[in-house]
Amino acid sequence: MGTIVPTTFTRYSMTEEEQMQNSVLSELQLQLIQNERANIAEQILGLKLDPVSPGDFMQQESFLKGQLMILGYIIDRSVAAVTALNKISGTN
Repeated sequence: MGTIVPTTFTRYSMTEEEQMQNSVLSELQLQLIQNERANIAEQILGLKLDPVSPGDFMQQESFLKGQLMILGYIIDRSVAAVTALNKISGTN
């Protein structure tokens, strides 16, 4: 189990194996995150450019794309961790 590292932001000291194990998401967590990604993608597609304030459009689009990217990263990290742990344990 990770221990708190005293820094400005809360961090935990973990071994590489702990990081891999903690990166694995359950099937329900993956489904929840995928649903959220779909909701965000739909919001991006629904954005309308207001010629009066194009900066607002750009800010909203950037915010939503950032959310989409981080959720994708979390899923990718989980998949990579499962693959690595399966290789270590010798299962497919």
